[in-house]
Amino acid sequence: MAPPRYSSRTLIDRSPGPSTDPTVKTESLSEIEGRYGVLFDCSPIGICHLDPHGRIAESNPAFQRMIRATGPDLAGMSLADIAHPAEAEELRSLIRKVLTARRERVIKECHFVRKDGRLLWSNLTIAGTPDAGQRDSRTITVLVEDISTRKTQEAALKRQSMHDELTDLPSRGLLFDRISHAIRSGRRDGVNFAVLVLDLQHFRSINQTYGEHWGDVVLRQVGERLQRRLRGADTVARLGDDEFAGILVGNSEEEAIKSAARLMQALRKPCIAEDGKRISLAGSLGLAIFPDHGEDPDTLVRAAHRAMRMARSAGLDYAVFRSTDSE
Repeated sequence: MAPPRYSSRTLIDRSPGPSTDPTVKTESLSEIEGRYGVLFDCSPIGICHLDPHGRIAESNPAFQRMIRATGPDLAGMSLADIAHPAEAEELRSLIRKVLTARRERVIKECHFVRKDGRLLWSNLTIAGTPDAGQRDSRTITVLVEDISTRKTQEAALKRQSMHDELTDLPSRGLLFDRISHAIRSGRRDGVNFAVLVLDLQHFRSINQTYGEHWGDVVLRQVGERLQRRLRGADTVARLGDDEFAGILVGNSEEEAIKSAARLMQALRKPCIAEDGKRISLAGSLGLAIFPDHGEDPDTLVRAAHRAMRMARSAGLDYAVFRSTDSE
């Protein structure tokens, strides 16, 4: 037997009596139900009615399209049954609170698992009303808004704000956030890590000789080379212009020096321009070690900068920060 169709009876029972004003038209129950039925069937917002046990008694076409399921498929299920497993128990608890009138209304973001296995990111409004047919019993109306597109766009914008547009490497802000995380881990676990700063040499002449297009190609290739030579837990970022930086997680000074040698070896491989000319690359790299050379992101990056300038002045591929280094 199909579940009973919920209508506006509850609203009518709670409304004041007929108006005594002869100019006011009193709507019949069938007129109100008809108008509500159009809203229920045509709304772009998903609507579910839950029975006093929290099971789906009725769902509108919009919700069925969202979940990729039919009304009979959903009837008798709880919303927790189609929620992501990690969120199911919290959703059950919220619905119980609304059913027992401990909460009149709840607004929550939730992931549902569609029938095809894909996730639906939704915003739920869960509201309870007394059941007109039974004393001390409540039913629930749930409004479901599909926010998947908005969330995807927000994630893309956040990623753009935290990544360099040209190389897709982390930007300065994300680098400093990861250094802060490495500092917390280092203090907790008592391990070192290294911060590096790498500056390309003669990059302006590459732009002037081959054009800015090939300057961009060089920057992308350098970023890719650095990434390939680092481990998955390490980070390489672009600070701006021809300057890169990175984090070597769990590295002592000796290990960081070995990593620096590998990075500079990869950097020396020339890029090939469209006309077949080889674009030679060179750079200078500086290293700073946590906690010996600093215990906050700014200090560590400044120390690595100073070591990089020291390496460039001495004609070296790389150098480790020393407290006696001059600015």
